[in-house]
Amino acid sequence: MSFTNTPERYGVISAAFHWLSAIIVYGMFALGLWMVTLSYYDGWYHKAPELHKSIGILLMMGLVIRVLWRVISPPPGPLPSYSPMTRLAARAGHLALYLLLFAIG
Repeated sequence: MSFTNTPERYGVISAAFHWLSAIIVYGMFALGLWMVTLSYYDGWYHKAPELHKSIGILLMMGLVIRVLWRVISPPPGPLPSYSPMTRLAARAGHLALYLLLFAIG
């Protein structure tokens, strides 16, 4: 497997960005859900939001690097069997995911 993307497949770096981002986003969601259950007198009441913010900043930095990597190493093209509507939906879906990640950051 190549480090960079090829016309047929994603590379190791793109796959690592994908899975690390997914794990961190789900972890941040779980941390947020846990934070709202804390009472004011809990020791984590003030620490957890700081941890949440710190991880969020790192996630945003990773997202910027991920977008730059996408420019440096373009993703593989769609399969020839995909219809124009499927190609459009895939592009729109990817764009929406990136915009949502930037919006929550």
